[in-house]
Formats: sequence, C-alpha cells, structure tokens
Amino acid sequence: MAHFEWSKDLELEIAEVDNQHKEIVKHINIIASLNDDFVSGKNPTVDALLFAFDKLADVARKHFEEEEELMDIYQFPDMDSHKIIHRNLFARLSKFRIDAENEGFAIMIKLLTFLNTWLKGHIMGVDTKYASHIHKSKHKGAA
Repeated sequence: MAHFEWSKDLELEIAEVDNQHKEIVKHINIIASLNDDFVSGKNPTVDALLFAFDKLADVARKHFEEEEELMDIYQFPDMDSHKIIHRNLFARLSKFRIDAENEGFAIMIKLLTFLNTWLKGHIMGVDTKYASHIHKSKHKGAA
C-alpha cells in the first residue's frame, strides 16, 4: 500500500502543528513499511506492528492535547466538537489495536486506508477551521 505523502496542501501555517502532523505521518509510514515488509515476505512480527501502533497513538495523543490547548488559548468556538472528534478517533484506534493483536497483518489495508483518509480529511476539514480562527485572532491582536 502506498505511503502517506505530505504536501503543502496539508500545511496550516502553524509551525508547531504542522511539525506534529508530519510526525504523525512519519509513524503512519512506519506502519506502512511494516506492511510492505510483510507483503514482500520479510515476516515482521505482530509485536513490531503493535509497538509501531503504540508509538503512533502516543504521538497522536500528545498532538491532540497540544492542539486542544491552542484551541483553548485562542477560544476556538467549536473546540468541544473538535475534542469529541479526537475522542472518537482514539476509540477507533483502540479497536484497530485490538484487531491487530487478534488478526495481525490481516487488518493492514483497513488500518492504513483509515489512517490516510482520516488524517487528510481531519487536517483539511476540521483543523483548517481552528487554524483559520487562530490566524484571525493573531491578526486582530497585531492590529
């Protein structure tokens, strides 16, 4: 399966957030590389997959916490609904982790499709809304 490719279209022009998104992409691509190894017969272990999955979850959790702090600082009006989106993502990730424990690499196409679709949709959808709010708030503060 193709790896996630970062593009300028995904940048929110908030350096800290863009760097965190790139870190999430890096960890998604580590999981994709494990899948590539599996498909090519290199037989990576399910433990390696779970380790990579846990690292992705840790990076995403930290990012969500920091993103929510930014939304709070800039009083983003849709912060509560954005937090719910984050919680729902973690519920989905938890289910995928259980599935990975039980089914191993059999879940990879579903997992990678979900991660790639979710990240692009999340950044270009809801994240652009809070980024726009932050940019407007900074502009007002500078005026």
